[in-house]
Amino acid sequence: MNGADLHIHTTFSDGLYSPKAVVDMALKKRLDYMAITDHDHIQGAVEGFDYAQDKPITFLFGVEYSCFYKDEYEKEEVHILGYFPKESISEIKRQVQQFRENRIGRAYKICDKFRELNIDIDCEKLLSTTHSPGRPHFARELIRLGYVDNINEGFSKYLTYGKPCFVPKSPYFAAACIEDIRSLGGISIVAHPGILKRKVIVDRLIRQGLDGIEVYHPKHRQQDKIELYQRAKDEGLLISGGSDFHDLNKVDHYIGATSIRNDYAERIVEAIDKRKKII
Repeated sequence: MNGADLHIHTTFSDGLYSPKAVVDMALKKRLDYMAITDHDHIQGAVEGFDYAQDKPITFLFGVEYSCFYKDEYEKEEVHILGYFPKESISEIKRQVQQFRENRIGRAYKICDKFRELNIDIDCEKLLSTTHSPGRPHFARELIRLGYVDNINEGFSKYLTYGKPCFVPKSPYFAAACIEDIRSLGGISIVAHPGILKRKVIVDRLIRQGLDGIEVYHPKHRQQDKIELYQRAKDEGLLISGGSDFHDLNKVDHYIGATSIRNDYAERIVEAIDKRKKII
């Protein structure tokens, strides 16, 4: 019993490895469960599932949705992980196509802002490298062109709120996301809540129908894990976790470096199956 990593990215969003490659990494770690959870995209999970069919691992379909939580005080970005039955895939593909179009439109606007700074980023070439373009792709291009030394510098100089090339995402609010996941027969789990600026958001998402909490994540401090675990237990919510793998630059984000017990993963599988039967 080697556990489960339920938060993995591929080249279908901002990861650097193909679905086949990340499945092979999970197998090398002898994980029992895995999920591909690309940003606003399902095709990486579809290809990973197809490749994993004859392999000794249980595969979950996932999407990491980019959302916002907004109240009378402020708006904060929140990521919601959706885990789905195979029967929902065709409908999810239709759903995420709109997200892809929004991301492409945003990418062109970011390119325009860089052009105003006399930084020539070939937008068509950048878009050809990914199915779900986001700011990390621009940060990597800035590294390649010699404008910054690392991704964090790319964000802090150009791509975060208030910087010259920041373009806001199209609004998709967390409450709507949770409801959409449920309507598609899926399970909603808030991703890396320990890094939220306002922890009260988790409580409000629970009231909006959230199914679980990603307790275990490489950016969570030990105290975060203790508090989030207790919150999940008190509310009877699912417990999840994973490496949030994108590449091999950070050891603590390697596939399997952060994982959860098999019984936690099995409860998620059971919850998906139960909801699938309801819809």
